[in-house]
Amino acid sequence: MKRIAMILMALAAPILLCAEDTARKVVDVKYIEPNLIPMLLQNFGVNIRADNHMKVIVLSGPTDLVTDAEAAIKKLDVPPTPEKNIELLAYLVLASGDPQTTPEPAELAPAIKQMRTLFPYKSYRMLDT
Repeated sequence: MKRIAMILMALAAPILLCAEDTARKVVDVKYIEPNLIPMLLQNFGVNIRADNHMKVIVLSGPTDLVTDAEAAIKKLDVPPTPEKNIELLAYLVLASGDPQTTPEPAELAPAIKQMRTLFPYKSYRMLDT
């Protein structure tokens, strides 16, 4: 009888230890889509459920693995980098062999000076921007 009781206690011990060593955690996410997380963290050894409407992830499993998975989620849940806004201004310049009749635009003076060294035209004027 003692032997059977000891065997039953030995078999039940891992179940009791597992029940105490399990953790459940709800992790809020702000930036990343929750449904992407389970696929990214499938190798962490925890149970992962995601809800896009509530923007939460539920983790369950061994405490240390749940802690690791939570840290990974926090590392992945960062705001996206802002898009760069670039404004491009182009000048359409007409070059002619006729002498200059209108003054050169001041903002184009450095570019026109450079064009005079490259091209044999006598006048340059801005057509459009």
